[in-house]
Amino acid sequence: MGPLKRGIRNTFRNLLRTFSVMLILGISLGLVLVMLSARSAVDQRITEVKERIGNTVTINSAGARGFLGGGEPLTQEQIDAVATISHVSSVDATIDAQLIPDTDTTLQSPIEAGTLGNRQGRAFRVEGGAAGQSANDSTNEPPVNFTPPIFAIGTSNPRYAGELVGANVTLSEGEYFDGSSSDYVAILGKNVAEKNSLSVGSTFTAFATTITVSGIYDAGNEFSNNSVLFPMHTLQLLSGQDGQINSAVAHIDSADNIASASDAISQQLGSAADITSSEETVTQAIEPLENIQTIATTSLIGALLAATVITLLTMIMIVRERRKEIAVLKAIGGSDASIVSQFVSEAVMLSLLGGVIGTVLGFIFSNPILDSLLRSSSSEPSFTSSGPGGGFARVAVGGFRALGNTIQDLQAVLDFRLIAYGFLAAILIAIIGSAFPAWLIGKVRPAEVLRGE
Repeated sequence: MGPLKRGIRNTFRNLLRTFSVMLILGISLGLVLVMLSARSAVDQRITEVKERIGNTVTINSAGARGFLGGGEPLTQEQIDAVATISHVSSVDATIDAQLIPDTDTTLQSPIEAGTLGNRQGRAFRVEGGAAGQSANDSTNEPPVNFTPPIFAIGTSNPRYAGELVGANVTLSEGEYFDGSSSDYVAILGKNVAEKNSLSVGSTFTAFATTITVSGIYDAGNEFSNNSVLFPMHTLQLLSGQDGQINSAVAHIDSADNIASASDAISQQLGSAADITSSEETVTQAIEPLENIQTIATTSLIGALLAATVITLLTMIMIVRERRKEIAVLKAIGGSDASIVSQFVSEAVMLSLLGGVIGTVLGFIFSNPILDSLLRSSSSEPSFTSSGPGGGFARVAVGGFRALGNTIQDLQAVLDFRLIAYGFLAAILIAIIGSAFPAWLIGKVRPAEVLRGE
């Protein structure tokens, strides 16, 4: 009988001990699998969060947000310089304007002013009334029958509508325009299109120019749908803002490079721009996930060490019990290598059996344990903004509204790859746990052992 076969058969010589060792090893290896699956789920969610929030740096003219605030606009030359900074993969820029119904455009706004809109109306008061409407200067009241303007956005990327809209543009009908063109075309928000009975191919007037509707989008809210998107150069020329840019978003090649890229952009633009990156948002989102990752890693190491020590102590006990058997095998010509391989195969068999139990336990307890880790590590993310307009900037990068869900619906899945890792760990544990007992086997002297018997 070969040493490997003899080692496998010896595994079941003492069924009570074999079952006890298998159970203890199974619990340890089950914890290994649970922590491996937890780490895998967390790693995947961290990647998803980084992709969802985006690797972005938002750039605004210092002191301004869209048509709000003050200060001076940025220039195309400044934005082109940002595009050359290391780790900046692309830059989407926007220019903002307002279309006053019956003055700048034939379009009618779909939004009723209401109390909030009339407060905003004070910003549009001019002598004689905004848009030809009468205003009561003595009482600082808004213009009579004030109608909120339609928000006009010129963009270098028709899929990006700027930070105030806070959404990537997905068309419900029509097609995107070329953001680098100067064509007299526009994409309308759904509410604007419906209010003015416009469809793809229809025309309207803006800044005394006929504009063709190339597409219609639905951003899912009334504010965003009260907007009209133009090619950047088109709106710059129509609104008298040639070469000017209000805001931009720089896309960074990796979330790990956001900090360095943000610093470089700040140095490039200096006091001309307010810079807000998604770094803080990403950090807040993944912090509870990283806590779980740390716990899982620590528990994984502990489980591996426990399983190794259990195997080591078991094999030492077996070797000590079988010193006479080892001496006899040596006395009849058995080599140390063949005897060691017998005991190593026994250790591997015990560990593999423990791995089977561990796999079953892993399937049963992966999600309950992960849920427990989530509860102990979860915390409500802070949505405080740093710097002027930080809230708007985070809407632009699409991040903070989803932060509360970063650890929700996190599921651990034991796939074939993780199970394979678990059994590989079992084999390594068996080999490592057998190393010292194998050394003890080499120290056995047949004559001394048999004489003692």
